[in-house]
Amino acid sequence: MALDRSFSFSSILNSYFMVAGGVALALLGATYLKLEGNLPLVAAIGAGAFVGGWFAARASRGSTIIEPAIGALLMVATTGALLAATKGGQFLWHVAQDEVLKDAGIVGGVALAGALVGAFISEKALGEATTSALPWILYVALAVLGGCFIAWQIGVVLPYQEVVGGIGRDADTAAKVLLIATAVGALLSGAGAGASARTRVIAAAFLGGGAGVFGAFLLAKQLLGSEWDVAGAAVIAGGGAIVATLGAAIGWGLIGRRGAA
Repeated sequence: MALDRSFSFSSILNSYFMVAGGVALALLGATYLKLEGNLPLVAAIGAGAFVGGWFAARASRGSTIIEPAIGALLMVATTGALLAATKGGQFLWHVAQDEVLKDAGIVGGVALAGALVGAFISEKALGEATTSALPWILYVALAVLGGCFIAWQIGVVLPYQEVVGGIGRDADTAAKVLLIATAVGALLSGAGAGASARTRVIAAAFLGGGAGVFGAFLLAKQLLGSEWDVAGAAVIAGGGAIVATLGAAIGWGLIGRRGAA
């Protein structure tokens, strides 16, 4: 069956999470390498968006380039909106509007360019999306990592910015926020994967979901300086795998199977 070249809204959702996952993965690598400064950070964002765009094109059932580009735009818009919602972001906007606009333009442009180039090369080099469920282990892992990354930002920045203050002053509240956000991120990213896939990916969602959640906790440990018990993180990853599988089943049942290969 030939690849459906029509526009796919489900692939936008999946690309949104996968590009965010690529950026989160690149940030994880940057923290382990102890890279500092604006240039390495921007380079990491671009490289991560490239990876996310590459794999989003492999996972997309639609036109493969447009969806990752829109997903990258939505990811940048989400981060910008969250920054604008904080008192610190509002302060920066008032005292350094030109600098904020400049930085936002650079980061957004790099992320968009990275996702576009990654998706374009992926499509030209590898052709149409696969109908095999095996690669979806990686695709779902990347999407769930991105889903958790975005959900954590929303969960921490919006309702708990006064209490958590960067996560630390109220450990119990922070832990609850992260757990709820993890579940929401895994469910939505799993649903996006199930809706975008050309074949049923329930088993792949379980394996990929667990890997994605575990990777998200590694990122949290690196960014926040928190100490996570490996066994505890593994248990949470198992729970995340179940939630991601549920999301994939919902996405497949509602949308994915209608256009199955």
